[in-house]
Amino acid sequence: MRMALFIAVLIWSRSGIQALTTVHVTGRIINWQEPIAGMGPSTIGIRSEGWLQPNTAPDRSSGRFEGTITCDPIRNAHGRWVDIELRAFTDYGPGRCSMYIRAPYARRIDLGDIAWRPSHYRMKPGGLVIDTGVPRDTLIGEPFDAYMLLRPLNPQPGERMELVFGYISSGEPRVVSHGISVKDMGTWLVDFHFAVRTDTEVLTESWNEEVSPFDLGPMSAGRYRLRQSPSQGDHLRDIDLLLNEELYITVVQRIEP
Repeated sequence: MRMALFIAVLIWSRSGIQALTTVHVTGRIINWQEPIAGMGPSTIGIRSEGWLQPNTAPDRSSGRFEGTITCDPIRNAHGRWVDIELRAFTDYGPGRCSMYIRAPYARRIDLGDIAWRPSHYRMKPGGLVIDTGVPRDTLIGEPFDAYMLLRPLNPQPGERMELVFGYISSGEPRVVSHGISVKDMGTWLVDFHFAVRTDTEVLTESWNEEVSPFDLGPMSAGRYRLRQSPSQGDHLRDIDLLLNEELYITVVQRIEP
């Protein structure tokens, strides 16, 4: 019995190792010097299961890159794929610093000219398209000021969506609340308040603060409307994440692009 178990584990281990393969990848990042306005100079590393070799980052004068990466191809009903991550290393701003590209598996993959953006994309014959088949985060607002991160933007029924709020803080206490109700034509209304107190002592320094005071879910299939309402009370300053705006999302089963 023990010998049979040992052989089974050995076969599984070898099959896992054999699943890894090496592909040749080329391309050019056209906005490599400053991927997001305000981010400042960044180094972008390219990886899958392993980092691009021999040079992990694109050429500093042209943004071009070429080399080999170790990957673990993914199989589904639509084909065989390689997931490639382009990660920006920077000392500034929020931590969503990766662009993901799912490309059809081939021994040589040319990604072409890429405008770096922190989201998930699928490589199609006509170029890159948003990958609607995987969970993807979306940032709304200014990544180096006030912003709201939806994680993910495209939840399926039964999944949760985390709301992450980012803003410039000097240590003020936060005042946060939210409510969920069903409104017109079956649309779920998510109404929230987000403010800081102005009647307390604060530090002289400021920094990028990021908090996740609540999440939504498990979510039901249907349409949701997100709205930030002005806070009620004295000595409160609203952090403008979605004031005077509304955001609609639809919770459905994800499909391939």
